[in-house]
Amino acid sequence: MVEPLFYQNQLDFVRAVAYEVVLDNRDLALEVFYALEENELTFEEVAREYIPNLQLRRAGGYQGVRRRKDFRPEIAATVYAGTQSQVMKPIVTSKGVYFI
Repeated sequence: MVEPLFYQNQLDFVRAVAYEVVLDNRDLALEVFYALEENELTFEEVAREYIPNLQLRRAGGYQGVRRRKDFRPEIAATVYAGTQSQVMKPIVTSKGVYFI
């Protein structure tokens, strides 16, 4: 009885621990992404530099454990296709350029 319920609602059970930084500039986002890829910067350094909210900045961009439906659809697709501890390529949305 549990198995059919699980398969029917499995997207509701999947969670991701999320850290995010949102930038306004796509070119800057790509520059920062490549610096992360080359280990010239850490995600924590990016968070400290580019997150204006003091509390989020101190938390390194930590957003908590989030369900798939807690993300914007274009972000959820990328997050759940990625691997653990992977910094995703910048995701461009109408709200800004996201690093997850």
